[in-house]
Amino acid sequence: VIAVTSVDNSLHAPAWADYGPAIAFSAPGVDITSTFWDGTYVSNSGTSASCAFVSATFGAVSAQFPMLSTSNVTLLVWRSGVSIDSRNPAQAGQLGRMLNVSRLIQTAPFSMKALP
Repeated sequence: VIAVTSVDNSLHAPAWADYGPAIAFSAPGVDITSTFWDGTYVSNSGTSASCAFVSATFGAVSAQFPMLSTSNVTLLVWRSGVSIDSRNPAQAGQLGRMLNVSRLIQTAPFSMKALP
């Protein structure tokens, strides 16, 4: 289980977002445009949107590097993430690492060499 919370486009945690020491990752979760059951697009907010970003990232890494264990995929994604504590001082240390897919793509081949 990987605990995920939401941030807005300024990397601030909204008032409704969960936080605490169990949170591993933060990801976009405010005003996320998605498809709706009737074929239209809607904008929603919530940790469900954030979880979709994180699970898609884990799926892409696992597909690209099938030899990695789940623990190593988690470590690779976590190492590529960034701290957002300075933007959220009241929740410092409680929002995990901000998902950073661009950095993950750039550093994954090099970071893999340092995995346990």
